[in-house]
Parts: sequence; C-alpha cells; structure tokens
Amino acid sequence: MAKWLELVRGLRGIILLNSLLIGLSGAALFPVFGLFLVREFGASPLQVGIFFTLNSIIGIGGSQLIGHLSDKGMNRRLLVQVANLASVLGCLLFAWATSYLQVLIIGAVIMLVSSVALPQLFAIAGTVVKGDIAPLYQAALRAMISVAWIAGPPLAFILADLVGFRNLMLIAAVSYAFALLCALFLPGKAVLEQAKSTQIEVKSWLPWILALAFVFLFGANNMYIVSMPIYLAEILGWSQALPGYLMGLAAALEIPIMLAAGITAHRIGHARQMLFAALAGIVFYSLISFVAWQPIWFVAQIFNAILVGIGAGAGISYFQTLMAPRMGAASSLYNNAIKTGGLIGAALSGMIAQLFDYGMVFRVALVFCFIALLLFMVLAWLSSKPKVETQSSQAAG
Repeated sequence: MAKWLELVRGLRGIILLNSLLIGLSGAALFPVFGLFLVREFGASPLQVGIFFTLNSIIGIGGSQLIGHLSDKGMNRRLLVQVANLASVLGCLLFAWATSYLQVLIIGAVIMLVSSVALPQLFAIAGTVVKGDIAPLYQAALRAMISVAWIAGPPLAFILADLVGFRNLMLIAAVSYAFALLCALFLPGKAVLEQAKSTQIEVKSWLPWILALAFVFLFGANNMYIVSMPIYLAEILGWSQALPGYLMGLAAALEIPIMLAAGITAHRIGHARQMLFAALAGIVFYSLISFVAWQPIWFVAQIFNAILVGIGAGAGISYFQTLMAPRMGAASSLYNNAIKTGGLIGAALSGMIAQLFDYGMVFRVALVFCFIALLLFMVLAWLSSKPKVETQSSQAAG
C-alpha cells in the first residue's frame, strides 16, 4: 500500500494527473474526428486518410525535432505548456473552421507542436522518479492513457450526439486548458542529460525486425481506430455512440493486461508475449471482418485489449532488452515504430476505403497481423540461436 501511495505523492501525482488530462483530451477528440470531417465538411474516405496521414507525418517530424532541442537543454515543462496551449488553440480553430482545407492546415500546424506533450511528460517522469519504483511509476503513467480511453471515447460520441461536433471541439479545448493549468506545477528543471549521440547504432538486426513487426501491428491498430467509427455509423447504421463504448471497453481491459504483461515478462519471456499479441490481433480482426453482430464486436474487444495491452505494456521492455544498455535509443526506436505504423495505417485506411469499402480495411489489418506474427516468429527463432549455441559450447567444454 505504501508503494502505491508513493506513486501519487507530490510531483509524481501532478505528472500522473497531467498525463490523465492530456490522454482524456486526446481520447475525446481523435476517435470522432473522422466522423467530424465526413459530416461537417463532406470529406471523402481519401480526404479522411490524407488528414490523418499528414498529421502523423507532422507529428513524427515535430516530436523528433523538438525532442532533439529538449536534449540540448530546453525546458521540458515549457514544452509541455506550449504543446497544451497549441492544443487549446487548435480545438477552438477546429470549432470555427468552415472548410476541409482549413481543418487540414490547422491540424498540420497544431500537430507540429502539440504532439510533443506526452513524450516530454514521460521524459520529465524519467528524470524525477528514480530507483526501484521507477518501472512501476512508468507503468502507472502509461496506464493513465488507458484510463483516459475508458471514459474519453464514449463521452465524446455521446456529446457529439447531444451538442454536435463543433461544440465537442470547444469542450476539448476546455479539457486541454485544464491540462495547461496542471502543467504550470510541473518541475521546471526536469531536463534529461544531453545525449552523447542522437543516432541509433545497433549491431544486431533483432531490434529492427522487432520494429518492423511493430509497424505492422500498430498499423493495423490505427486502421481500425480511424475506420471503425465511420464503418459502424455510416455503413452498418449502428448508433453513433457505439464506437465510443467499444473503445472504452477495450481501454478498460488493457489496464490489467498491461500490468500483467509486466509482471509475467520474466517467466513467459517477451518473445512469447509478442506472439500472443499477434495471435490475439488475428482473432480480433477475423471477428470484426466477417461478423456484423454487435455482441460479437463487444466480445472481440477482449482480443483487441490483449493485442494493445501486451504491445504497449511489454513492447518497450522488449526493445530495451534487445538494445541494452542503450535505453534511450531503444525508446526512440519503439516510439518511431508505433508512429510509423500509425502513419501507414492512416494512409492505407483512406485509400482502401476509397477503392473498396471500410470493411476491406479490417481485412487488410488482418493481413498485417499475420505478417507481424511471422516477424515475431523469426525474431523468437533468431533470439534463441545464441542461447542454443552457447549451451552447446558449454556442454562440449
């Protein structure tokens, strides 16, 4: 009990609260944005894909650039504050936009700044929280995002039904404003040591195979997040609030799975955990690709939660294990792999829906999970080879 109280004491509690507020704001905004573009501006599937693709590219570039500047000594608290302020302004401008082109430009400019908030917050946490409690605190900080996704999507779709998309943007602006106020109390000198090298130098191919597998795994996940609300509401004619309930359920299930993945990693091993994640993804996308029955979609969220919970909960540890002792480089490769997967998923979802339909998007996501599974199997085999060779050498000696 004392250890759990340590997680929320003083600055640690402020950082957790800030993570929750930023996560809640994003969880209330991102899932509905596809429908916002379609219903407010008549955007085509391709235009929806272009919006998310451009924002992904800008987000990756912006976080890389600003992350480099922060390593040079820029105040991380100031970066979090500026990112939250940019998000407030972006939501206000979205609410007042009159065309798709305006939303596209606003999103591109805002994402250049706002995308750095959570990475910088995690960097602050890594500076402030040291010792044996650090891994548990990082897990708790990541869990705050999942907690936010329990309440955020359902609330967002309900509010969109009640007050409309534009008023929802104003509510999101208020939420980001609270995050900005909370950021005022972050530690002012929480700056990481300047990295000796900004390049990732890895002598083994194993981390790169893992990164490629993560690109496919989270590419599939982003295709689902972008396309699912439109598919359910526009194609199947189900309730507009239903996507929020599905996302909230998956997020709720992810939290215990995420913590369990961390607890069992030393017994099961990261390689097997990733195999379980990919297999869960195959089951999940098989169900939603070929069954249009609401109860099955709710049951399928169990497998969705296993996929994301293990990937997010144990994935970073797997990268760090393969790239030890270069923990910073491992974290960068992990984040870039997920972001690249999101970029590819966003681009493909729009193109596939334009050429075929939104149902086909989930079938392509299923193929992505099969590819990820094959890559994880290759990775597990290659990872076991040195152990086998070493054991054989020892036996011969």
